[in-house]
Amino acid sequence: MNLPSPGKRTARLPIFFFPLLYLAGAAGYYAMEVAFRGYSHWSMAVCGGLCLCLIFLANRCLFRLPLLFRALVSALIITAVELAAGCLLNLLLGWHVWDYSSLPYNLWGQIAPRFSALWFALSIPVCMLCALLDKTRRRGRTAHKQKSRAPRQGNAT
Repeated sequence: MNLPSPGKRTARLPIFFFPLLYLAGAAGYYAMEVAFRGYSHWSMAVCGGLCLCLIFLANRCLFRLPLLFRALVSALIITAVELAAGCLLNLLLGWHVWDYSSLPYNLWGQIAPRFSALWFALSIPVCMLCALLDKTRRRGRTAHKQKSRAPRQGNAT
């Protein structure tokens, strides 16, 4: 499968973009978990921030591919981060942040297909938001460049 080249999307992002994106992912995931489970752990905020940054980068590279494919890639990213975090926090450090061992087809009690399907469903609006953020950021940058290139009106004396 030939993946499309990123094209002009390789332009540099402002230095504050990823810290803000990270904070949005951290706050969003933490709030979502508190809303559904009633509690969360600070490590989930770390994972949420990392996931949103990775999802943004993946969507930036795969922008020409269909939304559902980008959502699948995003769900795989979240599942991989969840597995890595679970192996570190739960299995290695013994923090017991979560345990999916009672769910069918779980892997080491850290990930389960049920949650991967949920991540896929939630990734659809997140991918759309990432595309909108990238488009808005590029549009603002293009408008700024066009203003700076406009010929200046001088005094004709």
